[in-house]
Amino acid sequence: MTSCAKYFCVLSLAIFSAACAGPGAANLRIAEGIMKSDDPDLPKVLFLASGFEEKAFEPVVLSGYADSALAKIYDALFRISFFFPEHPRSADLQAKILEEKLRRGQKSDSDIERLHRAYVGARRFPEAEALGGRFPGLKYQYLPKISGSPAGGPFWLAYSISPSAEEASLGVLPLARGAKVVMGMFPGCGASEKAMEDILADPEMGAVFKAQGSLLTLRFDPRSMALWRDHFKFPQVHIAYKPSAFPGFDFDSSPNFYFLSDGKIAYAFTGWSNRKNPDFGRTEFFKGLSAISVSTAAAASK
Repeated sequence: MTSCAKYFCVLSLAIFSAACAGPGAANLRIAEGIMKSDDPDLPKVLFLASGFEEKAFEPVVLSGYADSALAKIYDALFRISFFFPEHPRSADLQAKILEEKLRRGQKSDSDIERLHRAYVGARRFPEAEALGGRFPGLKYQYLPKISGSPAGGPFWLAYSISPSAEEASLGVLPLARGAKVVMGMFPGCGASEKAMEDILADPEMGAVFKAQGSLLTLRFDPRSMALWRDHFKFPQVHIAYKPSAFPGFDFDSSPNFYFLSDGKIAYAFTGWSNRKNPDFGRTEFFKGLSAISVSTAAAASK
């Protein structure tokens, strides 16, 4: 099995012991725990993130932080924003630290770009655009015109990309009724590209996927998704609104396959075939079709 992982131990004692030394020290200790490993334990990261004390992010308190402490906490907050884009506080706390760093004359293009990325990940596009306007000329994620609203949710909300990738339109994918197949992927993931090639080249799998399948990514990269659509001549490519809009989906690896029946996941698997297991992908794909009662012969005849 081949897949692409998103990731490139901390105890609750870290929060308890640091809290005794005041909110500033507590936040620094939490940040150190979050940044302890290059391969983070994500449940522990999320647990530690809940311990940040917001009163220690007020300007009068931040002004007393050492430069190194600000940097460590900022790095930790960005890690939270990256892995948990729906976290309710991380981007706002990043913004507060950025303002303090700017007050000290410590302007960092990387810090600004990372806050922009956090806003985009949280789908807070107005804040991202405002930040870009305030600090023009940096290496920001491309943002097309955004249209639509999440009013049709809460589930299956995703952006459709215009032919030129100049607009991303938010709407509800038709996953709540019937049998559907969704391939979750990262743009640029070699395993996902191989899976797509194999599926479309196979008469049975290709017929089903063209009729009932779609590609989905959480990464807001409309230009890459437009390239996928054009390269594979497959129109159903989408960018998820937020992870919570797709219950049961894992956006931390690629590819992931979901076989849905009336909006419920009946079967799922991760990865695709490789040299050691060349039949893995096709075998799992047909297990999924069986779970949602899809006949490949019927799909091929359409």
